Amino acid sequence: MQGTQKSSKHSFIKSVYQYAGFLKGVEASKNTIASAQYDLQTFTSYLLKNGFNADELSLHDLPPDLVTAYGDHLKAQGLKANTRRRALATLRRFFTYHQKRMKLTTDYIVLVEHAPKLERVPETIALSNVRTKISAFTPGSITEERDMLIFELLVSEGLNISEICALTWSDLKGPILKIKGRHERMIRLSEPLSERLKAYQDRIISLRVDATQTDPTANKAAQQGESNSTDILSTAPTASGWVFFRVTSEGSAKRPLSERACEHSVTKAQTLLGLEEIKPPRVFRHSVVLQWFKDGMTADQIQERLGLRTKYAFRVFEPLLRQVAETSS
Repeated sequence: MQGTQKSSKHSFIKSVYQYAGFLKGVEASKNTIASAQYDLQTFTSYLLKNGFNADELSLHDLPPDLVTAYGDHLKAQGLKANTRRRALATLRRFFTYHQKRMKLTTDYIVLVEHAPKLERVPETIALSNVRTKISAFTPGSITEERDMLIFELLVSEGLNISEICALTWSDLKGPILKIKGRHERMIRLSEPLSERLKAYQDRIISLRVDATQTDPTANKAAQQGESNSTDILSTAPTASGWVFFRVTSEGSAKRPLSERACEHSVTKAQTLLGLEEIKPPRVFRHSVVLQWFKDGMTADQIQERLGLRTKYAFRVFEPLLRQVAETSS
């Protein structure tokens, strides 16, 4: 009885202030405190709309049916799923705080609806037009050729940026490409892509030869029998050279292209092709996965093709495949 009398003295609005003080006491972020205050103010307005003044209503006397119906009220307001879920989670934490301090005799926590989690479907685009543009494009400079090959490996094979940056010429044996990483694997490239990679390699070699013939320093090194490994163009096409390399401060090509530079290459390739909207690399990777699934590959086969060891690592693609399956059924 003593606990009940103590709880009846706490109005709902006073309980809100106490909870805000608690959040400040545990050093919650300003955004967390502001968000909680906004959500509880929304609930206070809901109570007022139903004829209950939060300054006069005891927290102990809060009508259970109003708490249960709050989720439907938020939905009727046209709020998005994420907004509703946050508001309900705030209310649940508010009741949990007061429940632990024995200020409630009714278990309001179980009365608060659990809003369903919104499943985010990755953004994708149709790749047929992009691939047609790639096939029809004729690069001018070797830089354009490099950027287009990076983009094509992304669009055709679904490689991620780190895998593209790590490629060396020793990984390429005809149409077979070895992908290094946590789950090393071998993939077969399309014949056009394989031929374009070979042409790119031959072009680098030819440029290296031209540089050796015109650079007195390179000629001197050759005459003395020294290695040309510090030359930008001579390093790339060797068995251990990077396919996509960058120039170091020493003027060599011993290091692979950075992931940031590789992402810039993807952007530049989209500009060269005249695509209407520039997309980040992940959109094309998701689009490739979608196309594979539509072409008949199973989720397990796609996971293996991407080099993902676990279902957890593959989870980002599951909403995309589920949407396709539900649409076709």
